[in-house]
Amino acid sequence: MSFEIKKEYIGQTIEDLDFDSRILAGVVFEDCVFKNCNFKDCNLSTSRMIDCKFHSCDLSNISVVSGSFRGLEFHSCKLIGIQWSTTKSFGSVSFHQSNLAYSSFIGLKIKKTTFEECNLRETDFSDADLSESEFEGSDLLGSFFSETVLLKTNFTGAENFEIDPTKNLIKGAKFSVNGALSLLNKFGVIVS
Repeated sequence: MSFEIKKEYIGQTIEDLDFDSRILAGVVFEDCVFKNCNFKDCNLSTSRMIDCKFHSCDLSNISVVSGSFRGLEFHSCKLIGIQWSTTKSFGSVSFHQSNLAYSSFIGLKIKKTTFEECNLRETDFSDADLSESEFEGSDLLGSFFSETVLLKTNFTGAENFEIDPTKNLIKGAKFSVNGALSLLNKFGVIVS
């Protein structure tokens, strides 16, 4: 299907389009729904995506430098290797059953973000504020937390995470029993 790129898309539903490696810099997407679209390796620098929903889309390795991404919902999407920390504005975003492996959220203030049943392997959350966020059922193997604010963050059912309670703010965070025991790893404590 041929698709002519416009500067602005408002209130549209876009299905089964392949934007692979296209330059979409400066394009505005507002109140749009994307289904089964491929944005892999696209340049979305300086673009704005506001109040959009993505279902079964591939956005792996997109460039988001100086872009604005707010009010987004991702369901069953691939978002591998995205450097979200390079955005101009990022927030009010939720991820459900999506793959965000090898991504970076360094230094972002993203309170109340939902990461539900997501693959977050090797993802960097250093210096981020994730207060009141949800990681329920997510896989955090190799993810990095350093100087991260995790106040009242829910890790119930999350697995494979290593969080050093001496290097992160975790007051009021929720953990399952096994998750809470993993917080003792740094101290060499053996629980039997």
